Amino acid sequence: ELVDRATRLGVSEDSFEGDEVRMDVGDDDHAHIARLNAATRSVGTAPVTETGVVARAYLSTSPEQTAAIGARLAKSLRAGDVLLLRGELGSGKTCFTQGLARGLDVADPVKSSSFILVAEYGGRLRLYHADLYRLTTPEEVAELALGDYTIDGVLVVEWPERGLRELPDERLEIDFEHAGVSERRLSFTAAGERYRHLLQAAEEAASS
Repeated sequence: ELVDRATRLGVSEDSFEGDEVRMDVGDDDHAHIARLNAATRSVGTAPVTETGVVARAYLSTSPEQTAAIGARLAKSLRAGDVLLLRGELGSGKTCFTQGLARGLDVADPVKSSSFILVAEYGGRLRLYHADLYRLTTPEEVAELALGDYTIDGVLVVEWPERGLRELPDERLEIDFEHAGVSERRLSFTAAGERYRHLLQAAEEAASS
């Protein structure tokens, strides 16, 4: 069904293993690749271009490992980077962000609060943590002008699906899925040349 949906959206199965779209996972994950690519196109994210949309998936076995992946990835971040975190409540998004903050030398605790739309933290780089859970329309997301926050720091957005078209086209998207009681599947999708390089850092962070 997922492959059929991707085909209807103009994505051939061959593209899942081509030079522009690939995922370093086993044969059993082709349906997951189809879902990622179909979702990418259905919600209006960056299409497959010469810079490519590249996806890879990893398994975290504990909240501590999820945070550690974020902390290691943070070492490769620079001002202007955009990370979009998608997943159900309790899937590990905030845990991952706390790890990012630790890797950016942020001293203040990072909390998940839907009552604060954009929280700012000082560290090696400024960390802007946006939580769009309470928003209901893309227009509300547009009013935040989140792209402006990338000038001097890293922008991390939870619940970006509230207004994907209002967010920078080039970004690293991370999907969090329950894979057991404490296990989480983290799927990284890179749109843009900068994020293809960052995806390599994510691979190293997840395999360390």
